[in-house]
Amino acid sequence: MRLPARFAALPLVSLLALGGTGAWAQNLIVNGGNESALVSGEIPGWVEVVGSNWTQRSANPEAFEGQHYFFAGAGAQGTLRQTVDLTSFAGQIDSGGFGFNFSAHVRSFSQANPDSSRIVLSFLDAGQASLGGFDSTEVISPQGWTEVLTLLQAPVGARSLQVDLVATRYAGTNNDGYFDALVLTPVPEPATAALGLLGAAGLLAWTRRRQASA
Repeated sequence: MRLPARFAALPLVSLLALGGTGAWAQNLIVNGGNESALVSGEIPGWVEVVGSNWTQRSANPEAFEGQHYFFAGAGAQGTLRQTVDLTSFAGQIDSGGFGFNFSAHVRSFSQANPDSSRIVLSFLDAGQASLGGFDSTEVISPQGWTEVLTLLQAPVGARSLQVDLVATRYAGTNNDGYFDALVLTPVPEPATAALGLLGAAGLLAWTRRRQASA
């Protein structure tokens, strides 16, 4: 999903800073790093949509952060899903100008014809109809972890965000599209807040220059 024009003009560092403190820093994704202990072999907070072998992996390669990451196991295709409840933000969403920062890291096993990782984010209304979202498309990254990063403006009527991790096997017996460190944080009135941060930074720089010339 393309960023609205009022977001696209803002530096990414300013947009990311919006969710960095206080209540807005909360990660809305449950078990975003796959660090919680498996329950009867299943990953807490997540549902297997395609494939039944999703599990934890911790080595070869090492996790991006923590001890574990998401691994689809065997099978040509794998989809793991979590649906994030956004009803507590309904008022702000329906007023417009409310968004969410999303970040994650993906990687492939180093082999000939590496497997791929893909992340699909879909806003849903109260009746579970799709309102659009974001698609990273397939990412093939055998040399290291690659960050997937986006700022999403929540469409009016959005009540949940469906997060799908999609792994596709192109070689070997395992499906080695990996995922780690998934984070979703709310951003209150992104454009206004970002401009405020930029203004504060500019004022600080002007003050320092004035003090230096005094």
